[in-house]
Amino acid sequence: MSTGVPFEHQHGSPQALERRSVPTPVLPHGPGIRVPAPFYFAAALLLAWPLHLLWPLRIVNGPVADVAGATLSLVVAALSAFSVRALWQDGTSMRHDRPARALVTTGPFRFSRNPIYLSLSILVLALGLWMRNAWMILLLLPTLVALQLLVIRREERYLHLRFGDRYDRYRARVPRWI
Repeated sequence: MSTGVPFEHQHGSPQALERRSVPTPVLPHGPGIRVPAPFYFAAALLLAWPLHLLWPLRIVNGPVADVAGATLSLVVAALSAFSVRALWQDGTSMRHDRPARALVTTGPFRFSRNPIYLSLSILVLALGLWMRNAWMILLLLPTLVALQLLVIRREERYLHLRFGDRYDRYRARVPRWI
């Protein structure tokens, strides 16, 4: 039944009505991740040992592997330290069960959205070289797939809800890994 008054004057514009009808998301205390990311890397390392004992897959022997493993370990130490420092300076926690207090875009976060996961990945590679265990390196790929599906997607959704356009601009500017 028409009252003779246009719809827009009765209810506002269709866009305004649509904006009002969309519920505001309730932000959880964090991204809702059940299993912390380091667990995936630890599981890969632990699984690599029995696989190596049953089916040893050797990689480069000698000083090349030692030097590469040691060098990568130094990269891991530096990247981890600078990443944790950036989080700490901005007052946000690494824990998934706590809210992000700030969108950290300084330090290593200028070059990678996930520098801590990057350092854990490099650590697995370094240990695989140092211990001559190719399984560690081979298991890195399924570990990263699981991390993407079960952790990173949730984190990115949470950060989008928490920081909106600011996170979207950061995400467009900075690659996930390197």
